Amino acid sequence: MRVMAEAGDKVADRYLLQEPIGRGGMGVVWRAHDELLDRQVAVKCARPDDDRAALRLTNEARNAARLHHPHIVSVFDFVEESEVCWIVMEYVSGGSLADMVRDRGALTPEEAGSIGCQIATALAKSHAEGVVHGDVTPENVLITEEGVAKLTDFGISRALWSEATMTRTGGVRGKPPYLPPEVARGTRPTGSPMSFRWARRSTRRSRDGPRTARHRTPWPMWRAPSRAISRPRTGPARWWTRSPRC
Repeated sequence: MRVMAEAGDKVADRYLLQEPIGRGGMGVVWRAHDELLDRQVAVKCARPDDDRAALRLTNEARNAARLHHPHIVSVFDFVEESEVCWIVMEYVSGGSLADMVRDRGALTPEEAGSIGCQIATALAKSHAEGVVHGDVTPENVLITEEGVAKLTDFGISRALWSEATMTRTGGVRGKPPYLPPEVARGTRPTGSPMSFRWARRSTRRSRDGPRTARHRTPWPMWRAPSRAISRPRTGPARWWTRSPRC
């Protein structure tokens, strides 16, 4: 029988689980100690009762492991034991962009521009390697204590060379306000310039801080990126023009 992990458990006789630092629909992220290399790591485990979560975690490990970039969270190891999948990653202690905005309020244009440029280079690397992230949100942008932004959570990413997909037939995964236009339309992600620009909304929205949803139901939000394909902007977002150039 598969059971959930607890603090003090050891994964692969090497990674000592210390405390949970994040929870989601796919599983739990733990802060852990790598006893072999004497370093802190983040260890994500798939829900033991969800086979699709294990499939997504495997997909994340494969796609993220091929990306070596200073603004992408590094993947160190992948473990499967006792019918539970684990992915071992770089530990970022500073929290997420969403945490920063919630705790401090709106970012300055300079801060938003700097973070946006860093994540843009991460996306450029990802797309160059044929991997489309598909879920660039403030929660998936981690900020180190030194102010370095790092993109994480490739759980629903797609490899352009693969026919595999992490969505159900006819289904769409991701948060409506941040969906790339082609994904909102239900077509295959391409890493197009429109998709690239739409991904930068995570920092554009963060400049203004949290705000109340403008729609009572998700449907208008799902339609917005789809309409952007037929009616794209002719220029960059206004705040972006006032931010430092990359």
